[in-house]
Order: sequence, then C-alpha cells, then structure tokens
Amino acid sequence: MVIGILMIMGAVIWPIANSFQPSLKLSAVARDLTVNLRSVQQKAVTEQVEYGLRFSLDANSYQVLKFGTTTQEILNKALPVDVWLDQVSGFTNQEVIFNILGAVETAGTVVLKNTRQQSKTIEVRPSGFIKIQ
Repeated sequence: MVIGILMIMGAVIWPIANSFQPSLKLSAVARDLTVNLRSVQQKAVTEQVEYGLRFSLDANSYQVLKFGTTTQEILNKALPVDVWLDQVSGFTNQEVIFNILGAVETAGTVVLKNTRQQSKTIEVRPSGFIKIQ
C-alpha cells in the first residue's frame, strides 16, 4: 500500500520537477557567466592588465582572455546544448574588455535563451557594473 502511494506521488511529481529544469539550467548558466565576468574584472584590477571575454554565437561558447603583450586564452567555456547565446550587443567585436580600473571599453548586453524560449539578459555597464535581468 505504501509503495503504491509512493509510486503515484512519484508519477505526479516527476513531470512537475522536469518542467522546472530548463529554467533552472538557464539561471545557472547566467550566474556562471556573471561569475566569470566578475572574476575577469577582478583579475584586471589586481594584476593591472586588461582581461576580457570573447563571445562566439556560432560555437555557443565564450573565451576568457588576458590581453598583455600577447593575447592569452585562459578558459574556453562551451554552453550546454539546451541553453545558447542568443544575442551579444553593444560590445566591440563581441568582446567585453575590462581595463585596469575595472571599467569596460564598451558597454553592452548578452542574452541567453533556453529551449522554452525563456531568456536572461546580462548587462555590463561602462563602469563595469554587471547585472542579470
């Protein structure tokens, strides 16, 4: 009897839990991207060298870059298949570059979407302020 009740509850709860998964994954990817942006900003300030992120919509990925005497790739991050870079606007050459004061050369936004057409927008302001909308 108890096992039957648990099976019925599981059958009801499973689809509900799965319906939240795309939204949770989108939020997680947006937070991860924001953490990488803030980390790069801190590195630029502490090391007194420009750092940045370069977005690739075709590859659905971004690279963390260090701009010294040469450009060095620190990290190449591919996004999950069910979350993608929908739009990158405002930035020159689809790059967010933080100067040694933590500000950006050009401000802009990054829009992420999931399979349910939900979106998260990450805004980078000229001062270097980063916000998830």
